[in-house]
Amino acid sequence: MVPWGHSGVRLEEAVADTPQVEVRDSPLRKTLFAPLEMRRRSDIIMSALYGPNGRGAHEAAQDQRPSEGVTRDGNRKIWRSVESPQTDELDLAELNQPKAPEPALFFQAHVDVVIILLTLLLTLAGITGTLAFPTWESQTCLLTTTNDTNDMRAVLIKDGKGPVDNLYLGETETPTPGPGKVLIKVKAFGLNRMDIMQREGRYPMPPGAPSTLGVEFSGHVVQAGAGVSEWKEGDEVLGLASGGAYAEFIVAPHRNLIKKPADLSWIDAASIPEVFLTAFQALVVLAEVKKGDDVLIHAGASGVGIAAIQLARFYGANTVTATASTKEKLDMLLSAPNGATHAVNYKTQDFAEEVKKTTGGKGVDVIIDFVGQSHWQKNIDSLAYDGRMTMLALMSGAEVPNFNLAPILYKRLRIQGSTLRARSEDYQAELVARFKREAFDHITGSSGDGRIRTYIHKVYPWTEIQAAHREMEANSNSGKIMAEVV
Repeated sequence: MVPWGHSGVRLEEAVADTPQVEVRDSPLRKTLFAPLEMRRRSDIIMSALYGPNGRGAHEAAQDQRPSEGVTRDGNRKIWRSVESPQTDELDLAELNQPKAPEPALFFQAHVDVVIILLTLLLTLAGITGTLAFPTWESQTCLLTTTNDTNDMRAVLIKDGKGPVDNLYLGETETPTPGPGKVLIKVKAFGLNRMDIMQREGRYPMPPGAPSTLGVEFSGHVVQAGAGVSEWKEGDEVLGLASGGAYAEFIVAPHRNLIKKPADLSWIDAASIPEVFLTAFQALVVLAEVKKGDDVLIHAGASGVGIAAIQLARFYGANTVTATASTKEKLDMLLSAPNGATHAVNYKTQDFAEEVKKTTGGKGVDVIIDFVGQSHWQKNIDSLAYDGRMTMLALMSGAEVPNFNLAPILYKRLRIQGSTLRARSEDYQAELVARFKREAFDHITGSSGDGRIRTYIHKVYPWTEIQAAHREMEANSNSGKIMAEVV
């Protein structure tokens, strides 16, 4: 029991002729009440802490300690604090009367604001008087809560999955870096299509992945785990993880981190890892794009799509045709530096016919596809002999009824699926290392003029994560939707 002090609240004080009140304390991330030294005001509820004879209530309470639960001692009423790890609310419950409201207090405030709010709560509970605090030479305070469980803020999902309205900013345990891992204080994170699917319970999570959303981030190193020598506290990094980026802190494998260049903002840096590594793997590693290839990239205005277009141009593609659904997106893809050489509205045009025109009837050598079912047959028709198609998603569906296998055989086509999140740490580390060697140094921020740029559609404060998810669901973005941890 700690009657007073900074390490937590556990009060059991005898208060004469005062309605019985329970104060439920729980771990909050920030201390609710800073140490207080205030003069004792006049006849108040809290004056009972001194007892009728002037003794401190913590001394009077030594005479008769209440048991757990609802306790009484004749006409004496008990003020006590009970830890409640299931909630982050400070609740006032009047045990002699119907239970008072349970407002959630998530704030850091000037002490005067705290006093006003607590006075209001006590009034709602039917208790009148003036709230005041005694002074102790030890400079301890009346009520102090600390983050005893080392919690952090994170975007959580009510019931574990569901619609966008289930997202909320709550508290969860801060991760600890094990061997080979690094703890990072997150400054910004990127939204990706998999986040929507995971929130809805439709994404196959890799073993051991955190339940918290988000795989790409930027931030600074807080702590390095055992065996990590290349990163130290304060290093500014961007990185890839199996999950957990929608939070104040994240643990990531040390080899999945890249030093953040000084000329990249936190937002630009966080927009790189997932989209560029996904595009790099699909286009360069798997499809083996080379100088002179003709390339078709679907979902061209998506984060991965824009990254793939630029990488194709960077590696010397002859033509890069991108598909999108609106004129605005098509115009952006054509006008962007190192953007698409051709753009097709897949809703109003036959992209298979269009790529035949742009390639002189040959077809494309490489396709990067996110769509699946609805594009399948036209993709097969679009591929040249010895063509390669990498499939990254199945947005329109996974089943293609009654399709003809013959073109795959006689055109010698190579079709390969691609995932990154479920890959081993060793594979991801090798991919990151190759990406750093070949392409990363050529990436500049959204206002830069490098051969490869980041494209940011919109930045949300993470407190508006629901709005950010709604925008991604609407498919209205051209470039990355980002969130800033504030």
